[in-house]
Amino acid sequence: MPVGIPGGLVILGCKSGHGRSELGARTFHAARGRFSCVIASGGRAWPAADGKSFDVEADVIARDLIARDVPAEIVVRERYSHSTRENARYCAMLLARRGLAHATLVTTDWHVARAVRHFRNEGLVVDAVGVPTSGDGLAFRVYVLGHELGARILDGMVR
Repeated sequence: MPVGIPGGLVILGCKSGHGRSELGARTFHAARGRFSCVIASGGRAWPAADGKSFDVEADVIARDLIARDVPAEIVVRERYSHSTRENARYCAMLLARRGLAHATLVTTDWHVARAVRHFRNEGLVVDAVGVPTSGDGLAFRVYVLGHELGARILDGMVR
């Protein structure tokens, strides 16, 4: 994040987290107070460990961030999005309410390009850090290619 630009740190949700909360907390602490809010973004609900209830992505991320010493009073939950496009739209609204136009995104490394594009389309100045993924096998590469290609096709169909 460029020095002197106040902004928000946005951690994008996913089913298993993939280290996003950990990297989000490290990024927050390394920035030494330059983030005025930290947004835990994601409205999907996944089965909880107990098998009887559900956890919303934003709630899980927020708990993880607070457990890693991110101040609870600056953690904001965005619990409505179900896609990267919606993450961008709803987070842009939350940032605008705080007078912020800069976002640093935390997501998986293979998701950075598409996530940055969506957030920039919402008028934000954006940078990102990606959680390195260890999946270098053929099956993982095919999954990522199919996921991102399918998402780009849907992005073109849904406005």
